[in-house]
Amino acid sequence: MKKIFLFTLVFSFLLYLFCAPQAGAADNVGIVESQKIAFQHPKFDSVTKNLLKFRRENESAALRAMDLESDEDKKVAIYDAAVREFTERERLLMSPIREDCEKAVIAVMKSKKITVIIEKDSVYFGGTDITNDVIAWLKKNAAK
Repeated sequence: MKKIFLFTLVFSFLLYLFCAPQAGAADNVGIVESQKIAFQHPKFDSVTKNLLKFRRENESAALRAMDLESDEDKKVAIYDAAVREFTERERLLMSPIREDCEKAVIAVMKSKKITVIIEKDSVYFGGTDITNDVIAWLKKNAAK
């Protein structure tokens, strides 16, 4: 009986030690509009123009190649290759912008002691909107 009591006491104490700090800590929720942040990136316009130019050129070349081809399977292959090439170019050009945006969100998050970030469209009410702070951080630090 003594052992069961002692075990229960020790187990309860350990449970308290591990759970009490988390139970008392409240999450500070931040909300962002990720699309607005990306659109405000200093390099977004130039990357978008570059992608549009590449798409037009890539599309024209693919259409010319498809016109010369009579086999439908080869036409589909040409189209698929053009789509893959554009997708890869977009990934390469947009990746640094996404990385900069993520760094900005994390920097603002840390400076405001925010523990959770949620997309603004997913929040009915509450949270601290840090979108403009992230944009300001981006404009200040993205060039570095």
